[in-house]
Amino acid sequence: MATLEQLTDRVESMLHGYSLNTESTTWLTGAVTSATQTAINVNDATVVSRGFIQIDDEMFYVTSTNSIDKILTIAPWGRGQRGTKATTHDQYARVTVAPLFPRYEIKKAI
Repeated sequence: MATLEQLTDRVESMLHGYSLNTESTTWLTGAVTSATQTAINVNDATVVSRGFIQIDDEMFYVTSTNSIDKILTIAPWGRGQRGTKATTHDQYARVTVAPLFPRYEIKKAI
């Protein structure tokens, strides 16, 4: 039997397969080590602008980006947005900009 993560991955893949729009992505170059961390290191900050990002199942609100140092600044209230839980994230986790189909919503639907 498939796990919830596997089902979520499959549904997300299917939803994107029918969409002409795709989200910009990058990845973490350092782990997010606490649920209150508000500076996040990414591979490419130029693809991120002010607004929502998703890492794993958590939604964040970005207030600014530094494309030279490749750092995203998260609002002090910007972790765990839209009913998600602020948590830690591993290095190399995917960062999705303005996700069309947030993973936490897919999980709720499943």
